Amino acid sequence: MAKSVHDDVLDGALNIIKNGATQISVTVAQPTTYGTATGTYALAIKSDLTSGSYTGPADDATGILGRKLTVNEVAAQEVLVTGEANFIALCDVDDRLLYVTTCTAQTLVDGNTVTIPAWKIQIGDPT
Repeated sequence: MAKSVHDDVLDGALNIIKNGATQISVTVAQPTTYGTATGTYALAIKSDLTSGSYTGPADDATGILGRKLTVNEVAAQEVLVTGEANFIALCDVDDRLLYVTTCTAQTLVDGNTVTIPAWKIQIGDPT
């Protein structure tokens, strides 16, 4: 028996991020709470994301069946603490850590800026 899911189901999860995640943090270690994403481990934070900071949800043309949400580039964000960037976290105004992913490790220096390139969150169709 084949498995299937309607796009609206997958989009519902992605829209929680699109419509709720207002903060993006670059962190030195993997955050497990809002406090570690925006405080303890944070190297740089942008706190004014809107639904326009995302593109989608949409089909993914790269061959993965399912849906994707693109997190648009965040350019020239001020670095607040020197350290090695290893993770990117998305948080909402209700102090919830919504999503964490890895990033290319690089050393960030306090007072400089960092650009977070566009990246995508994907939810695949059931297999």
